[in-house]
Amino acid sequence: MRQPALVQDHLSDAALALWVDQAHDKAAYKRRLVVLLTKVHRLHAPTIASMLGVSIQSVRLWLKQYNTNGKKGLERQGRGGRRWALLSPAQEASLVNTLATKAAHHDVSTVKLARQVIQRQYGRSVSRSYIYALLRRHNYLHALEQHRQQLARSRLWETVATLPDNFARISRPWLRK
Repeated sequence: MRQPALVQDHLSDAALALWVDQAHDKAAYKRRLVVLLTKVHRLHAPTIASMLGVSIQSVRLWLKQYNTNGKKGLERQGRGGRRWALLSPAQEASLVNTLATKAAHHDVSTVKLARQVIQRQYGRSVSRSYIYALLRRHNYLHALEQHRQQLARSRLWETVATLPDNFARISRPWLRK
């Protein structure tokens, strides 16, 4: 039968066992345990894969990464993040503050107008979904929506107040005498 994979001596057996115990999450524990089971217990990749519930390819990949880079080979970097951001977080914050001041002066009350402001300021076209995501990221979308509704309500009452007295009395029963 074929021999189990060879593991480089980056760590002693005791140090390797301690390193496995210090794993910060389940995935890191599994990766480290693969190295321990292969080096100390001399188990084959298919056996380890069935014990840990991972694929054989993953076991072989993790062993290769450990052999080439040592402990750092099994550390994972996050896969998320905003890699292709249009603006930095600081620029976005200043832009949202600008929108907030314009909204306070009734200049920007809709996402459409906010989009026009952003396109004018940065000289680049942006999608509506980008504007919504930007406002949501900075917890401003809800405030903008409330402001827009408040404006709509005030405009409605302005128009009702300018209607003829007859209509106002008929449409608002509490004003009837």
